[in-house]
Amino acid sequence: MFLYATKIRAFLRFLIPCDTGLLSEKRMNLDLIEFVESPKNIWGGNMEYKPEKVLIVDDSIMVRSELRDILEDLGVPEINETDDGDKALQIISSADPGYDLILLDWNLPKFSGLDVLIACRKKMNLAELPIVMVTAERDKQEVVRALSEGASGYIVKPFTRNGVLARIEAAMQKLKASA
Repeated sequence: MFLYATKIRAFLRFLIPCDTGLLSEKRMNLDLIEFVESPKNIWGGNMEYKPEKVLIVDDSIMVRSELRDILEDLGVPEINETDDGDKALQIISSADPGYDLILLDWNLPKFSGLDVLIACRKKMNLAELPIVMVTAERDKQEVVRALSEGASGYIVKPFTRNGVLARIEAAMQKLKASA
């Protein structure tokens, strides 16, 4: 937990320097202790079906890093990343064994996340592969479109750790239930 709080504290210092008067060091530490140690912010779920191999597809290195940290804390042994849709399709098609879960951004260079999702579902015959969209697209029509094209779940940025874990758990349970 301390390492996680340290990362958050360093990030907050970068965003809001303490000498600006907007955020005192003491107040920041109290807020972080409350956030990190609060039971509502600690994953309380018992993830019965945890993914073993995950692909993160996002053009933001910060988002990929956050998702990687969450997955590592969960104990996922193999995590791969890419930053565009074209590379994602190449990685997915050449993976042996295949992935247990894909966390996919919508707005990507070359091919959009929606294009990657459609290709996985229709062209690559990966109908059962859990693909969770992790995106800033908040429009209800876009969410409906992604789910109708076969997304296993939808996470809106900015996200929380518990929100990500809950969507992963739901996608994995759905996969196990259909097996």
